[in-house]
Amino acid sequence: MLGEHAAAARGYLEQIIREPDGTEHWAGLALVTRELPAARSMAALLDHPDFVLAVHRALRATGEPPPSPWDLARWLTPDAVPAH
Repeated sequence: MLGEHAAAARGYLEQIIREPDGTEHWAGLALVTRELPAARSMAALLDHPDFVLAVHRALRATGEPPPSPWDLARWLTPDAVPAH
């Protein structure tokens, strides 16, 4: 089952790269991330995918490449547990 969730997460991450403002991709990523071992370290994505998307959008507006959605979620999560 873990392999299926990881594959689904990779699919959503690829969709976000192609269409970064697609709210359905962010929601899907949040749903499958709940099932992964590192989920606690990305609580911001799980609880507020709209906020993580908004920050991602603002970072893209600077012209610099944004961090990955998961890296951003870890950064936005207070007291995040490092992923291993």
